Amino acid sequence: MRLSRSRVVLRILLLTLLGGYLLVRGCQGRSAARHLARPEALLGSRLALVATLLGAVALLTAALAALVVLYRPRKRRPLFEEHPGAGAGRGEGSAPRR
Repeated sequence: MRLSRSRVVLRILLLTLLGGYLLVRGCQGRSAARHLARPEALLGSRLALVATLLGAVALLTAALAALVVLYRPRKRRPLFEEHPGAGAGRGEGSAPRR
């Protein structure tokens, strides 16, 4: 399924925003986990790592989608396509009109 250029750009924008948000939240969670006791710090650190990794994957996906949009040539379709044999109901075996 081919998506329009504007939809791909919208997805790139949303992935970039989500990836940035997750990276910020991961860094904040990592710094907050340093001030907790051992069991809570371990859980907080792991959750921060997961958020950071998801943010990195979202940003990588957005970058790859942006590369595809940049290097994919735009296809221009004519407004009215003429199909061969789309005459006024004349088949191959019919006699010419007079």
